[in-house]
Amino acid sequence: MSANWKGKPPQDANGVVYIGDADSALPGWVLYRRASGTAPWVNMKLIRIAPGNDSANYWLSWHTGEQRFANSFSTKRVPADVLAEVQTIMADIYPNLSESDLAAALEEARMLA
Repeated sequence: MSANWKGKPPQDANGVVYIGDADSALPGWVLYRRASGTAPWVNMKLIRIAPGNDSANYWLSWHTGEQRFANSFSTKRVPADVLAEVQTIMADIYPNLSESDLAAALEEARMLA
């Protein structure tokens, strides 16, 4: 019997850093930025929008200056290949996204949910 778990967007989402389509490194995943972050930390929630059998929600924090994740229980739960892809995404595009980019991505992610 399969569980077909899907993640839920965070209630305090104020931006989307990444939406994974079929051709992306993380197809079926969305990385939300949460309002609770305090610079230089960005708090995020990574959710799977495609049904699956393993965990569908991961809470992460990224240090923009040191380009690393917080050493937390939640970070350690993320599968290594998924965490490596998120690290690449964060290092490549954050904080280069403008607030208008984040707002547009958040609206697109709301339509996916």
